[in-house]
Amino acid sequence: RCAKAGIDSVLIADVPTNESAEFVAAAKKFGVHPIFIAPPTASDETLQEVAKLGGGYTYLLSRAGVTGAETKANMPVGDMLAKLTQFNAPPA
Repeated sequence: RCAKAGIDSVLIADVPTNESAEFVAAAKKFGVHPIFIAPPTASDETLQEVAKLGGGYTYLLSRAGVTGAETKANMPVGDMLAKLTQFNAPPA
């Protein structure tokens, strides 16, 4: 249904990479990119998994906490972007 409606990607919040096999398989089966969140506290191992499993784009969080509660990034966004680029995270 997603592809028929023109939806090309789906992000399911709080799906960790180590529990994502069913999500990734279903997304690929129906021609939809699985989107993963790259949290600011992620290890290099987690960022590599996000890069490997994701498609379309990568949702980068610039700070930990509730969305909309703060307006400034409190993490080194440039460092995160460099790592995601190094790991060929989407869009590559």
